Amino acid sequence: FEFEETITSGSWVTNDYDFTKSRADIMALDNKPRKTSFNQMEIFHWPGDYEQPQIGEQLARVRMEERGALGSRCEGSGELRGIACGCVYELVNYPVTKANREYMILRSSLEIEEVDQISSQDQFTYQCQFTVQPTTKIYRHPMTVVKPKTSGPQPAIIVGPPGETVWTDEYGRVKVHFLWDRYGVNRESDSCWLRVTQSWAGDNFGAIHIPRIGHEVIVDFINGDPDRPLIIGCLYNNTTMPPWDLPANGTQSGLISRTIGGGRSNYNGVRFEDKPGAEHYWEQAERDMTRLTKSNEVQSIGLNSDVNVGVSRNLFVGANYKSDVGGNSSAIIGAALGIQVGAAHSLNVGALYGINVGAAMMTNVGGASITDVGGAMMTNVGGASMTNVGGYNSLAVGGANTTVVGGAMTIAVGGELCLTASVIKLVAGKIVIQGGEVDINPGDCGNSCGAGGGGGGGIGILMGLPGLPMLCTLPGVVVPLPPLPTPKPTEPPVTEPPATTPPPTTPPATTPP
Repeated sequence: FEFEETITSGSWVTNDYDFTKSRADIMALDNKPRKTSFNQMEIFHWPGDYEQPQIGEQLARVRMEERGALGSRCEGSGELRGIACGCVYELVNYPVTKANREYMILRSSLEIEEVDQISSQDQFTYQCQFTVQPTTKIYRHPMTVVKPKTSGPQPAIIVGPPGETVWTDEYGRVKVHFLWDRYGVNRESDSCWLRVTQSWAGDNFGAIHIPRIGHEVIVDFINGDPDRPLIIGCLYNNTTMPPWDLPANGTQSGLISRTIGGGRSNYNGVRFEDKPGAEHYWEQAERDMTRLTKSNEVQSIGLNSDVNVGVSRNLFVGANYKSDVGGNSSAIIGAALGIQVGAAHSLNVGALYGINVGAAMMTNVGGASITDVGGAMMTNVGGASMTNVGGYNSLAVGGANTTVVGGAMTIAVGGELCLTASVIKLVAGKIVIQGGEVDINPGDCGNSCGAGGGGGGGIGILMGLPGLPMLCTLPGVVVPLPPLPTPKPTEPPVTEPPATTPPPTTPPATTPP
């Protein structure tokens, strides 16, 4: 009998990881140090193959009891036939006093040798070897069965319920059918949920690509544990081919999605062409596209830019808007154009400026209006022309003024009409002056015209007005105007002869030529 004391670890620490409680601490620890040297040395076991802390504590306790019992094992041998595993016996009269105690038999090996060749009485010898442990120590059978491990990645096909294209859960996990599974039915029951490797995964940010039903994927296993499968990538095959033809388009790379239930042309995607001399960036939105820039955005285009909008386009600028065109600028509008300016509007043209209106044109100014022309100005009206001034009207001409009327001309004045000049000439085939009272007085008139025409004074009065309402009536536009005074006939009635002499009580008036 050999009594032995072995140094063993006094602590067992195990830990594992549960991605559904990624911040939880599920580490388990069990301490049972023996009264030996180095009894604080610990064993750390990873992974512990558990998800609940209480299960980890139980595993740590069992493994610590297993290690602790190894420090008090004893070996023995002899001609004993009554030794059987699991039996208990008591050792007495051993030279080491503390070895005299009760033991449980853990292992026994009985060797029997027949010696009939040297004896005619069928005699034999036997020898027993055994291993025992004090009954004061808890017996834990060593973990001799190792959990199976996988030997590398495996291909699989994404599966799900009939009629579904994408089958996933809140973590983006999917289910697969392994190609070696002879009993699978290509349904969601063929496997557990498998996590999918993503290129970037953060707190509500990163990249997300959910493999769809029918796609081929590569499955690996964390720490080789078959209970922890993980999809590490996707593969193309003859059923799921690349988005563009290869090797003809081998210089292209990008990302192409597919509309659920759509065809090959229904997708959102971006594509990069890296062929020398034909580099190209391309993107497509199958339906709507939204872009948000929370701060500044700069777009620089080296050459031309074309924007084609099939229906409407709205541009909203919260503050200033500036457009700088180095060359010509052209805008073609097929229908109406409306411009609304909340404050001042300035237009500066360095050369010629032309406006061509195919139909009617109306200008409505709520306040004063001034037109300043540095050179000549001509107004050509193909039809009728009317100017209606609701208040004061002044015309100042620095040089000569000529009015040519192809037909009749009527001047209707509601008050006094005053003509002031150094010489006034009336040239006509016939001149008729008709009035209730006609006075022809030679001499100085004393500048008796009231608010006379004058030059710059009239413009000054005009500038002092709060506003100059003007309404124009053009062909195609009807604007109501106040009625004008009806002019008196230019010839007297036939029944009344024209007056040529003054009354008898007054001196005779000089008859004009």
